[in-house]
Amino acid sequence: MRSSTVFVNEANMALIHCPHCDSIKQVPVSKFKGSKHTLKVKCACGDVFQVDLNFRKNIRKQTALAGLCYKVSEGKSAARECLIKNLSFRGIGLKLQKENGAAKGDEFIVSFTLDDAKMTKIKRKMIVHHIEGTYVGGAFVEFEGDTLDKAIGFYLMH
Repeated sequence: MRSSTVFVNEANMALIHCPHCDSIKQVPVSKFKGSKHTLKVKCACGDVFQVDLNFRKNIRKQTALAGLCYKVSEGKSAARECLIKNLSFRGIGLKLQKENGAAKGDEFIVSFTLDDAKMTKIKRKMIVHHIEGTYVGGAFVEFEGDTLDKAIGFYLMH
């Protein structure tokens, strides 16, 4: 079944476009926020397709960047390798080599190098919001200055 991504605006409305007849309909989707993000849609023309609702406020870029991370409570000596799977201006998703007992609310220090022309080094503190096996997702809680914010912003646009 065909699938497309639909971005949800601040009013929790999604603009759904039928790939068969090109009709467009604005649909309220607030009842799906926080739970179901993939919808099966049947257009008035009879075509059936899927849409993935994207409630994110910021662009998230898929990556495969090597990095290091450690729980703030364990200290730098407990640093372990990780793979940065995705990055946004305000958050990060990473894959650990093995489960480490991370819990929602834990603070991590994450450091990695962007694969941009300047090979920009990034080091940020994040708070864990989501854990699934060895995948850890979270939001940045401290910023190291305007330069790094611009570097990540530029990186996300290219």
